[in-house]
Amino acid sequence: MTKDEYLSELRAGLAAFSKDEVDRAVSFYEEMVDDRVEAGVSEEEAVGSLEPPAEAAARIISEMPAVPRVAARLRSPKTPRSWFVAFVVAAVIGSPVWIPLTLGVIMAVIGCFIGLFGLLVAVWAIAASMLLGAPIGLLYLVAGVKAGSVAGALMGLGCGVAVAGVGVFGIHLAVAASKLLVRAIVWCARAVASPFVRSEVPRWEWGSMHPTWNLVHLVAAVMIGAGLVLGLAGWGCTGFDSALASFEMARTTASANEFTNPLGLQLFYAGAEPDNLRS
Repeated sequence: MTKDEYLSELRAGLAAFSKDEVDRAVSFYEEMVDDRVEAGVSEEEAVGSLEPPAEAAARIISEMPAVPRVAARLRSPKTPRSWFVAFVVAAVIGSPVWIPLTLGVIMAVIGCFIGLFGLLVAVWAIAASMLLGAPIGLLYLVAGVKAGSVAGALMGLGCGVAVAGVGVFGIHLAVAASKLLVRAIVWCARAVASPFVRSEVPRWEWGSMHPTWNLVHLVAAVMIGAGLVLGLAGWGCTGFDSALASFEMARTTASANEFTNPLGLQLFYAGAEPDNLRS
């Protein structure tokens, strides 16, 4: 069998598919024959080393996406026309069921992703707001020194640094969740498209953590530890007296508000001073 005869039979076996699909498959086998001829093999021997055209066509059809494969088989001259008519009639009669069901599934999936996106935005917002603990802690330090409250300065700084450390962990959580959501969207899109186009659904992988995050975690842990130590040191300055600690924090907070009030903002609530500690 010559190359032209082989390719002609292969093309006939794939006649039900689109011209682009057929040309792609035929070109692949044509290149295989040409490569073997260039290697010194005769054309007949090169063609004879290939699988029969009918088997090649059957294998190519089996590798096609499900929807184009079914559509091609229905269009095939070998398929009785009654089958095609029955398929169309069944699709039309069943449309009140399968169309709403399909749309419902699609909307449910979209709704899930919208909900996950909203949750992701909330995680980012919380983590970012917690990072503000560091500058707020510095503001408390300055305000405490100004108010003459060492305890309030240390406790405010400690709380701010510790909260910022937790925020660093939160940023990593937000980054990981963002990557996971993007990976899930891509995976679902390919899974939905796979019955219609030639696209392999990738194996789901959770991914691995970049080594840089180990350093970030260490910094966050140090921040939390340092914040706790500073907070305890400030509390220790009050003799671990909760009422006195509240009073010192109220003084420091009132002093901090003096920095923000000129801007028309009162970012902190000082609270009421304990009656037995008022001067």
